[in-house]
Amino acid sequence: MAIQHLVWLKQKQHVTDEEMSDLLKKIRQLSSLEGVLSITAGTNFTDRANGYTHGVSVTLDSRSALESYISSPEHQALGDSIRALCDLLALDYDDTVRE
Repeated sequence: MAIQHLVWLKQKQHVTDEEMSDLLKKIRQLSSLEGVLSITAGTNFTDRANGYTHGVSVTLDSRSALESYISSPEHQALGDSIRALCDLLALDYDDTVRE
């Protein structure tokens, strides 16, 4: 089973590109947390995202791993930084469930 945790980030006007680059680097470092299979993060290059400027995709090995990831001190601390720099949307789904 694989869980996808997707996050759309909209860079706030006062935030520099350097700050965003540093934030994406810190997000990628969460890949060392237990249950995380992979993390990708990058800058949007199209006009199809309703103003969202960056995206994050986290693949986890289970729903319990998602709960552990979200509640981890590392994620919580980084979440405060993300909210200070960006507006965000998040979506989680189980990619093995077939409807």
